Amino acid sequence: MAASSYIKASTTATATAALASAGTAATKSPIKDILPSLGSSGAIYAAVTLTALAFPGLHIALIIPPSFPIPIQYGVGGMVLLDCIGIICGWRFFDHYAHLGGALFGVGYYMYGPQLWDGMRAGLQVEEEKE
Repeated sequence: MAASSYIKASTTATATAALASAGTAATKSPIKDILPSLGSSGAIYAAVTLTALAFPGLHIALIIPPSFPIPIQYGVGGMVLLDCIGIICGWRFFDHYAHLGGALFGVGYYMYGPQLWDGMRAGLQVEEEKE
């Protein structure tokens, strides 16, 4: 019994010392408020959002765990709502801003992408005719 209480006391003292040193280290160096994003989740969000807008009749289902099919608008809407809640609550597990930025890009591309490409093609045809 005496050895186990010694181990518990030693572990508690070590943890307290680690927390104290972490607190002083945090005060010495400022922590960045905006951290860089890493990954492709924003691009995947853009593609999924664009797909939901372009093909509203699609149904999606998860493979793992197996689930029943739901309309794609409900799935994408739920993901966007979850990221909005994550931003409001300050959750840091996912990069919610990158997800919402990707979804916003998907909406923008759905609305203005075809006109942008048509304008670029028309401009290239005019340049080819001048040559």
